[in-house]
Amino acid sequence: MNVFGFLDFTSFSDKFDSNIGIKDIVCGLEWIKENIYESGGNSDNVTLFGQSAGVMLIACLNKTTSAQHLYHKMIIESACIKSLYTQQEATAISQKYLDFLGVSVDHIDDLLDFFH
Repeated sequence: MNVFGFLDFTSFSDKFDSNIGIKDIVCGLEWIKENIYESGGNSDNVTLFGQSAGVMLIACLNKTTSAQHLYHKMIIESACIKSLYTQQEATAISQKYLDFLGVSVDHIDDLLDFFH
């Protein structure tokens, strides 16, 4: 998933989606819900654990409607909640990454070809 998981390129091109990393976690939780019984688990008693940056991920899941029925408890350790960004801040961070790569906004769609 690399940079596409958490950087937001949606301000630069409509070929990109946002929050792909969170959507990937939701897919994983859906798989767990459907398959946890195979290992003796209970799909009605799923606990998420996050430490440091992982706290941010599960905190975002707490506000993600599509994920709320997939878990029942959270354990949060060493929170780093200050890492939430506004759309403007996220765009600026993504622009810095593009600058680092030497990729202009005019050629951002080329990143998709490069990483695929």
